[in-house]
Amino acid sequence: MKLMPESLRGYHRAWLPRDVIAGLTLAAVAIPEVMGYTSIAGTPIVTGLYTIIFPTLVFALLGSSRLLVVGADSATAAVLAAGLTGLGIAGVTPGSPDWLAFTSLTALVCGVLLILARLLRLGFVGDFLSAAGLSGTFVVNGSPTKTQILDEQKGHTQLANAAMAAPALLFTLFFTGLLADMPKAVLAGIVFLIGVSLIDVPGLRRLWTRRRNEFVVALITTITVFAVGVEQGIILAVLLSLLDLVRRQYTPGDYVIGQDRAGEPTYQPAVPGAQSLPGLIVFRYDAELFYANANRFADDLEAVISGAPDPVRWVVLDCGAIDDIDYSAGVTLGSLVKYCQAHNARFVLVRADSQLLATLRAYQTLDAIGEDNIFPTLVEAFRAYRADPAAMPVPTQGPADPARLARRDGP
Repeated sequence: MKLMPESLRGYHRAWLPRDVIAGLTLAAVAIPEVMGYTSIAGTPIVTGLYTIIFPTLVFALLGSSRLLVVGADSATAAVLAAGLTGLGIAGVTPGSPDWLAFTSLTALVCGVLLILARLLRLGFVGDFLSAAGLSGTFVVNGSPTKTQILDEQKGHTQLANAAMAAPALLFTLFFTGLLADMPKAVLAGIVFLIGVSLIDVPGLRRLWTRRRNEFVVALITTITVFAVGVEQGIILAVLLSLLDLVRRQYTPGDYVIGQDRAGEPTYQPAVPGAQSLPGLIVFRYDAELFYANANRFADDLEAVISGAPDPVRWVVLDCGAIDDIDYSAGVTLGSLVKYCQAHNARFVLVRADSQLLATLRAYQTLDAIGEDNIFPTLVEAFRAYRADPAAMPVPTQGPADPARLARRDGP
């Protein structure tokens, strides 16, 4: 059993008919598809059939997923063709032997780079391409559409992938001549359908209705792909996604937290005039503190403190959304602590994790705050404030009542 591929372990014979039917259905979809992909990439049709045979068999033997179907990708074909055309090498034209040699070399180099990326654990790089970027843009990879077909046909294991490879092998051995003579109009129709499917229209509609700023990213990316190239579109999508991330970190939501009668937290915008209790400001900043947003954070908090309706005695920073503080932000926070203390306000941290406390201790900011000014929960911070006799401000007395004074002093 140890020699059995992981995706085929525990196989039941009753699954065989369904797997075979699913594999034949996948072949009926994949063979015309790869013919269109080879037209895009400028390579012979047989190279597309190879992507059905060898990768699927290797994945069936080495892959761990029972249902994932792998196959050629239209976007990669477009990137490959655009990249080789952009090189401008004499004699390297679509369909020529040199072109085929370069595409093969590119595929091998790509495979080596993917292996290195796996060894170096560089998969996180893909996280910097947002869904909006993917909607605007777009080798062999996992195919969600073919995997869905496998699931709809009640396929159970990677044997369906092997069943898909069998018809492709037959076409490669005996019928490539027939495929080569296929009318250009048929191939053009296949390529047209593939090109239309590259544009994720439903995804763009969802972005328009739910997140306009990300729709703008997707639209700019789409225009760049059509006007300049796929590679440039992908690079621009990554850059725009990173800029959008920085924008959200630079202008996050900030709130003043209060408590309702049941002791549950309430949130109101952090604007001058807001306070948690008379003399208490519990301030929440929904982003990590770093050099770009540190001054904005300090300005917002100082504005709330100076605009509070009662003299502020406690300033509580809710660190629930702050995982880290870089050195520049640490310096700013240290200055903010001194500002509060100069205005007779106690600076307190709440919900700070151990890593954040270690960072502040290394900056010596925690020494200025004091270990006794750290609370694990908002409830405990509110309770400590109410128990502090020096914290609650004394209400301002109004003007004396003359009649009351007359009664007290007598005639």
